[in-house]
Amino acid sequence: MDQEKNDMLRDDLIEAKASFDNIIMEMQERNIKFPYEDVIKMTETSYANSYNAITRMNEYTKDYEYLIECNEAFFSNEAKIIISGILMYVITFFALRLFGKILSGKQINEIIYMLLGVLLGSINMGFIYGNLNDLRSGSKDSRELINRLKTLKEDYKKDYHTAYNEIESINALNRNLWKEIDEYKEKVLTIS
Repeated sequence: MDQEKNDMLRDDLIEAKASFDNIIMEMQERNIKFPYEDVIKMTETSYANSYNAITRMNEYTKDYEYLIECNEAFFSNEAKIIISGILMYVITFFALRLFGKILSGKQINEIIYMLLGVLLGSINMGFIYGNLNDLRSGSKDSRELINRLKTLKEDYKKDYHTAYNEIESINALNRNLWKEIDEYKEKVLTIS
């Protein structure tokens, strides 16, 4: 979730609507016959849908950032678990390389060390995921926090697609209306 992305969508919406209004005004000034009421209602609906989705996205972003800020200790513990897991991988890698140089350089021993590395890596992954799982689902509060964050992300994503699609529909309509104006200009030039 990104407030900058929300602001860019809002700016795109405002630009698309302003362009639409200018095109409609130009078409009306040129007395181009067109179903203005239907097109205006359709665009106003798209604008409202997009505007409402962006407003909800702003709220989701604020809620998400607030939850992250209020639960800094929770997320720093999560980061510590991941970092400790990465450190275990690094130590395991260097230990296996050291044993490979000390004991023997034969290929059979290398295969044994690779298998040992896979085993230690699997244990390490189990350790990381076990600790993360305990942290995330160990208490009712942590489960609720994770579920709330997931819900906010899903709702944000859904509303982002709604806003984006509505803006794109206004832009597509604008392109079609420009074609109407261009066709009208060609007719006027042909008649003249």
